[in-house]
Parts: sequence; structure tokens; C-alpha cells
Amino acid sequence: MPMPDIMLVDPALIPDLEGMVPVAAVKLVVEVADSTLEDDLGEKRDEYAEAGLPEYWVADVKGGRIVRHADPRDGAYTRVDSVPMDQPLTMLTEPRLSIGAI
Repeated sequence: MPMPDIMLVDPALIPDLEGMVPVAAVKLVVEVADSTLEDDLGEKRDEYAEAGLPEYWVADVKGGRIVRHADPRDGAYTRVDSVPMDQPLTMLTEPRLSIGAI
């Protein structure tokens, strides 16, 4: 089971704060990739898409970009954007939430 670096959840959808987080409660998963970029853009991405996580970001430290994945269908993300880290980034699934330039 993947262990994301950052996970944004809706606490109202977590019945047991001591146990596993239900997939329905997860709004965003972020992986910070330095030496793990290949896995984060490969196997982990596929696992998150298969689970139906609505939005998945990979912070590519060496590449200076964030790769945003959204809209999972049939085990794959149908939308993928690459955004430079010096640009603000807004969640597609929760547009009220954004980060400034990193």
C-alpha cells in the first residue's frame, strides 16, 4: 500500500480517526519525488488511479515541476498537466484550494 508524502482528506468522511482512511475521504495525494520519480509517475500513479483517487500530484524536485493527474477512469488518469514550481497551482477537484509558487 502506498504511503503518500502529503494527503488532503475530508475528516467528515473518516469514521475512525485511528484506522485506515477510506478512499472516498481522500481529496488529494502528493508525492515528493527526488530519487522516486519513475515509481511516482509509474506504479504509484497507476495504483492511485485504479483506486479512483480524484487528484494526484507529483512534485518533481529535480525537474522543477508539479505533474498534476486528475479524472481517473478505467484505472488511468485522463488529465495530466505539468506546471512549473514557480507558478501557482489550483486543485481541479477542489478549486478553492491552491498553492502559491514554490
